[in-house]
Amino acid sequence: MLASDLPVRLIVAGDGPCRAEVEAAAAQVNARHGRPAVTLTGNLTDPRPVYDAADVVLGMGGSALRGMAFAKPLVVQGERGYWRLLEPASLPVFLTQGWYGIGTGQDGAELVAAILRRLFSDPEERARLGVFSREVIEDRFSLTAAASAQESRYRSAIAARPSRMRWGPSLVRPLAQVTWYDVRRKIARRLGTVNADDFNSLAAMTRHHERSTS
Repeated sequence: MLASDLPVRLIVAGDGPCRAEVEAAAAQVNARHGRPAVTLTGNLTDPRPVYDAADVVLGMGGSALRGMAFAKPLVVQGERGYWRLLEPASLPVFLTQGWYGIGTGQDGAELVAAILRRLFSDPEERARLGVFSREVIEDRFSLTAAASAQESRYRSAIAARPSRMRWGPSLVRPLAQVTWYDVRRKIARRLGTVNADDFNSLAAMTRHHERSTS
């Protein structure tokens, strides 16, 4: 419906089990408009030229993030007719649920067509949303952002770890008890008077606990 009013072209990059069905639908659209309104590229070893050439990216998951990295406006695709434009108001939604969504089950053709009409009729908004996409990637999904987040977690973990001054004294008594037990066992073995009680038996542990708390 969009190709009837605007000189747009949909590039479908990638492959999948439904390719024959998509090819048939694309052929019908192209025949109806008398031009290649839909092009299927098949599997691409390097899809970067497609992202770079796009005016708007339609996608989900990693494809959505790659399109954003090329500073393109993004329309997130999901299931059951889900389409939503990435903009400051919708960013919290995608950061929570991921770059995906589930619609109401209605046909999403009119919804995505309305979003695309809005974008193609306003080049300034397209440019602004493209810059926003890139900023989101740099701030939250770049290697620099990932390294910074990882470093922050490490620093928090180190700061939360008890210092030696705090946990050291609490280990002195148990360590001394175990050491003294080993010494007594060695002496008893040399004297031939090893106690039949095992240190790990319930009775032995109970006695040691009683001595520790007395």
